[in-house]
Amino acid sequence: MGVRFPVIVTCFCLLACNPLEARHQSRICWYKVLQEIIRSLNFLKEQKVSCKQMNVSDIFEDPKENNQSEMLCKAAAVLTKAQCFCQECRHLKVIRVNLLELTRTVRCPVNTTSNTTLHGFLERLTDLSQMIMKQNLVH
Repeated sequence: MGVRFPVIVTCFCLLACNPLEARHQSRICWYKVLQEIIRSLNFLKEQKVSCKQMNVSDIFEDPKENNQSEMLCKAAAVLTKAQCFCQECRHLKVIRVNLLELTRTVRCPVNTTSNTTLHGFLERLTDLSQMIMKQNLVH
């Protein structure tokens, strides 16, 4: 089987792409992923889900220790654990996958001694996501 024409054209365009244009496309993609995270978080806040009262690790207890990328990665790890116990929240998976897409990291260790409710965790994650969005829109 030969390679189809659209695949060849796509590969050629990607190879010939201006690096500045590639950075711009990456920024647009990043912006859309972050928008989807915020949209999903806001949707979850509106939902009546029993597992929002479950305890999860509070990665936000000392945010000065971590940079934003580490915080997002740790948030994905917390959501991975929460997702196991909260089958009714399929939006947790969407948020987790998008967080991993942003950080491009597979694993982040979460070593916290304090807990918070999933509801509180989602509120703080929304705040962090909105702050990152605002900071990057300015630059």
